[in-house]
Amino acid sequence: MAIAIAIAIAIRSLATRGRHVQIRLLAADPRLPLGTVIARELTVLGSHGMPAHDYAALLDLVLTGRLRPAELISRRITLAEAPAALAAMSTPGASAGVTLIELTHPL
Repeated sequence: MAIAIAIAIAIRSLATRGRHVQIRLLAADPRLPLGTVIARELTVLGSHGMPAHDYAALLDLVLTGRLRPAELISRRITLAEAPAALAAMSTPGASAGVTLIELTHPL
């Protein structure tokens, strides 16, 4: 039930013509806010993810430098900066990309 609520919240948080990507199989089909999907012309995509037996090959690509996931990150912010960054997402002309919220833990 909690996953269905999280999916509905995620879909309702999208801007017009936004995109929701659901990764993983679910135990049951959740109810989706299709009125929101249609009214905002949203795209909902699904992927079951990568099979566990392929993880070793993927990690080898990272270790050899052929796959560089760090290059996907366009911006790093602190947890304190997250509320402003989230609010900025709804402004016209907001930039796209992956923002990583860096958490620091006391040792």
